[in-house]
Amino acid sequence: MSKIKRVVMVQPASAGRNFEYVAIPRQGRLVLSGALAQWEGPYFYEREIWFEDRSGLMDPNQDLDGVDILMVTALINEAPRAYQIARLAKQYHPGIVTIGGGPQMSPLPEEAMSYGHFDVIVNREGEDIIGQLCDVLLDHQGDDRIKYLAKIPGISFMKDGHVLQTTRPNGPNALVNPGFVKLP
Repeated sequence: MSKIKRVVMVQPASAGRNFEYVAIPRQGRLVLSGALAQWEGPYFYEREIWFEDRSGLMDPNQDLDGVDILMVTALINEAPRAYQIARLAKQYHPGIVTIGGGPQMSPLPEEAMSYGHFDVIVNREGEDIIGQLCDVLLDHQGDDRIKYLAKIPGISFMKDGHVLQTTRPNGPNALVNPGFVKLP
């Protein structure tokens, strides 16, 4: 099994462009990419960022061939396309791991799981947990996976047909240090 894993991070096309007038790439994918680059786990994550408003629409059948992990974020106006991408990814590539997050999915993990068929939804910021989360999703299946996912703070996932949500600590130590990820 290869120690190199391909990760594609997608910001879906918005229905009316971001903020209705211009396409603005958000920095979340850059931060997650940086976090995976500095992660010291069993895998090396080869990362690609796909911003549909600039790169064009992704064809999940062709463009996700050979991809191990798909990460999708969404604002409310991007959610229908985000869910479509994730569903099609699972349809065409049943073994692909799908992770959702962002302002729409984080507070509504049930919606994201139902419409997008995601394996996991990250609640709030994810740079501090993304390496561990990817490792767990690649290394474990079934009940074993659920046991390990339950130990990762700030995520939602399915167990026995219900969405489980792990908690993050509260207080001043709950926030991710802004210098946690080194960006170019």
